[in-house]
Amino acid sequence: MEHSPQNIHLEKTGLAAALLLAAVGQWFMARNSTPATLFPALVLFAFSLFLWFSSLKTGAGAVAGEKPLPPWLEAVFFGGIFLLAAFLRLYRLDQIPSGIYLDAAGPALYALRMLHEGFHPPFMLPSFAANPSYLVYLLSFWFRWFSPTQVHLYLFYVVFALAALPLIYWTFRQLSGPRTALLTLYFIAVMRWHLVFSRIGFRGTQVPFYMFGTLAFLLYGIRQKKSWPFPVSALFLAGGLYTYQAFKAFPLLALLVLAYELRQDPKTLKSLWKPLSASAVLAVLLTAPLLRYWAVQGSLGTRESELFIGKQVVQEKSLRPVARKAIQTALMFNRQGEVQPRHNWKDHPILDDVTGIFFILGFFYALWKSRQRPYFYAVCGFFVMSLPGLLSSEGTQSHRMLGALPFAAFFAADALFHWQKGMAGRFRSGRPWINGLTAGLLIFAAAQNLKTYFVDQAGDYDCWRDFNIEATTVGKTIVQRPDTVFYLAPSFYQHFTVQYLDYFESGRIHPLDLGELNHQPLDNHLSKVCFVLDEGKGPTLDFLKGLYPDGKEEPFKDRYGKTLVFLDYVPTPVSPLSFHRGLKRWGAGPGGEWDPLINFTHIADLGISHPPVHVVWKGEILAPKGGSYGLLILTQDQGELDLDGRKVVDAARGNEETVRLGAGWHRIELTCRRDTNPDVALDFHFLWKKPGDAQYEVVPNEAFGKIP
Repeated sequence: MEHSPQNIHLEKTGLAAALLLAAVGQWFMARNSTPATLFPALVLFAFSLFLWFSSLKTGAGAVAGEKPLPPWLEAVFFGGIFLLAAFLRLYRLDQIPSGIYLDAAGPALYALRMLHEGFHPPFMLPSFAANPSYLVYLLSFWFRWFSPTQVHLYLFYVVFALAALPLIYWTFRQLSGPRTALLTLYFIAVMRWHLVFSRIGFRGTQVPFYMFGTLAFLLYGIRQKKSWPFPVSALFLAGGLYTYQAFKAFPLLALLVLAYELRQDPKTLKSLWKPLSASAVLAVLLTAPLLRYWAVQGSLGTRESELFIGKQVVQEKSLRPVARKAIQTALMFNRQGEVQPRHNWKDHPILDDVTGIFFILGFFYALWKSRQRPYFYAVCGFFVMSLPGLLSSEGTQSHRMLGALPFAAFFAADALFHWQKGMAGRFRSGRPWINGLTAGLLIFAAAQNLKTYFVDQAGDYDCWRDFNIEATTVGKTIVQRPDTVFYLAPSFYQHFTVQYLDYFESGRIHPLDLGELNHQPLDNHLSKVCFVLDEGKGPTLDFLKGLYPDGKEEPFKDRYGKTLVFLDYVPTPVSPLSFHRGLKRWGAGPGGEWDPLINFTHIADLGISHPPVHVVWKGEILAPKGGSYGLLILTQDQGELDLDGRKVVDAARGNEETVRLGAGWHRIELTCRRDTNPDVALDFHFLWKKPGDAQYEVVPNEAFGKIP
C-alpha cells in the first residue's frame, strides 16, 4: 500500500508524539496524592490516543500478520522469560512476604489434618467463604513431598503461577503470533500485580491456570479441527470452578468465545459439534456437585451474596454505586491502585508506568479492532474477568480480577509491538535506536516493578503487619524453642497460622484462659513455660508477672518499639496459676468463670468464635478512698457499666464518665454486646482513673472482690 507524504509524516511524528504525550499523561496520572493532576492526565491521554489512532490508520499493520520467529529463537526467548519469572517469584520467598496470612494457612492446616488424622474435609469449607475443598486435597498431596514450612507453602502457589505461563503464551500465540505472545509473557513475568499474588499463598492464583488451559486447548481444537483437545479443555473448565469464586465468571467468557467462533466460521464449528457437545456434557458432569450445591443454596455462594453490589443499588435506588465502582476500578491500573496493604503499596498504581502507558493505548486500540479475533478474545476476557471485582461492594479488587491480568498484559504488549513496528518501518535508518529504546522501556518496566515490590512494598510497615506477622512470629518461635511449653492467648491458640506452623508441636501448646486455669496445675514437663499474649494485653502480662516474678520477658516489637507479642518465659517447676479476686463472667464459654481483669483484645478471649456476643460480668470493686473516679469502657462495641444498680456508662452515648465514689466496696455490672460484623476486632477493657491520678489504667486485680 502506497502512502502519501502527508501520511508518512503523520505516522512518523504521530507515533512518537503519541508516546511522549502518554508518558507525560502517565506522570500526572500516577500523582494520586494530588487530585488536580487527574484532569490534565486525562486530557494528555486523550490527545495521545488521537495521534495513536491517526498514525495507525495510515500504515501500521495488524498484529495477526506478524512474521513468525525462527523456532530456536522463539524457544530461547520463551525460556529466558520463563526463567526470569521463576527467579522473581522465588527470590527471597522466605522473607517476602513477612508472614503467612490466615487465608493461606487455613487450607494448609486442613491438608495436614487429612494426612495425619484421617480428616475428610466437607465438600465446601465454611471457614473460607464456602470455597470447595479441592485446594485442600491438592495441598495434602503437596505435603507428602514437602515439609509444611512457610517457603514450601508459598512454593505451591508459585508453581501454579508459573504453570499458567505456558498456557497463557500458547493462547496468545495462537491468537496473534509469537512476538506479541512473548511480549505479553514478559509483561506478566515482571508485573508487580502478578508478582504479588504469585508469592502470598492466594488461592486465586489458580484462576489463570485453569482459564488459559481451557482457552488454549479450545482454540487449538478449533484451529486444527481436532477432537481430543476439547475434553482436555473441559477438564480445565471444570477444575477451575472448584478453585476460587472469581472463576465463576469464566464460563460466560467461554460461551462468548464459542459464539464468536460460530459466527466467524460456522462450517468448522458445526463439523465439531459432536466433540464439543460431549466435552460440554463432561464439564457439566464433573461440576454436578457444585451445581447441585448452588441450586440448594439458591445462589452462587455465600460470599457472592454478601458482597454483591446490587444490595447497594437497591438501598440507594440508583446505579451510582455501580458507576463509582467502575471509576475506582478504571483508576486502579494507572492511578490509585487499591488500599489493601497485602496487595499494594500505599495506593500505588498496580501497573508500572511503561505497562500503564501501553495498556491504555492497547486497550482502546483493541476496542477499535474488537471484531478481529485477537482483540475480541482480549476485550471480552478483560471485561468478563473484571466482573468479580466490578460487582463487589468492597473497594478496588485486584485480587478478584487476576483473570483479567493476562489480557491487560496483552493490551500493553500489542500496543508496544505496534509502536515499535510502526517506528521501525518509517525510520529505517534509526532502527537500532528504536530497538534500543524498546528494550530500554522493557528494562525500565522490570526495574520499576522490582523496586516497588522488593524495596518499597517489602519495607512498608502496613504490608509487613498485614501478613499476620504476630501469629507467624509466635508459630516460628514455638518451633525454635523445643525446650518450652507454651500457653497461648486465644487469639494465637485459635489462629490458623499458628496451628499450621506448629501442627507437630501441639503436645506442648495450651490455651491461656485465666478463668479456666485458675487453681489448675500447669504443664511442667519441659524446662520452661512461656505465656504468650497479644498486643494490648500489657496489664494481663503485669498480672502474670505478679504471680511469677522470676519470669523473663522477651517481647516481639515493631520498628517503632511497640510490643506486638508479649512472651514471658518462666523456669519450671511452675506452681499452679492461682488468683483469688475477679469478676464473674456470664454468657460466654462454659459460663460462670471468673476473670481477674477486664483486658480483652479478641472475641476468642470471651470463649466465643463469632457474633452475636452478649457477655455480662458481675462482682464488686473497691474504691480505696473517696473522691471523683474516671470510669472508662474501651471498646468499639456496645458496652454498659452499672454501679450500685445505677447505669453510669453507656457506650452508645459515650465510653467515659466521672463519678463520685465513697471509700469501700461497690457492686458492679459490665455488659459487652455485638450483633454482627465478625471481621472487625473485638476489644473490651475496663479502666479507671483514681483521684489524683493523671492517666487511666486497666482496673487491677486487687481492686475486685474475692472469689467465693
